[in-house]
Amino acid sequence: MTDDEIHAVEQLAADPAGRVIVALAAENAARTGAIGHMALDDLDLGNRRVALAGRRQRLGDLGYRAPRRWLDHRRATWPLTANPHLLVSPKTAHGAAPVSQRAIRRCGPVPR
Repeated sequence: MTDDEIHAVEQLAADPAGRVIVALAAENAARTGAIGHMALDDLDLGNRRVALAGRRQRLGDLGYRAPRRWLDHRRATWPLTANPHLLVSPKTAHGAAPVSQRAIRRCGPVPR
């Protein structure tokens, strides 16, 4: 993706979680189910890799930046959450369930 394309994709979502969803969908062709069930362990920022639906893939610039910013937001908002999923919401932060597909689809135009 070009810098202009990356910037345009980043503008599709207003919040940090939405940017993660849009970034993974745009760069890695991730579907909502894979994004919603993605565990923290599926993300390897040090090596710029992600496991989506069992496949390890490289993270591009957008796919690297968006999760980093989301994780900062997640730690600040829910510092004590033990939820193993990358994405959490006010409803899921105090448990172990993934975010709903509805919550993911609200964040932007992502293929099911």
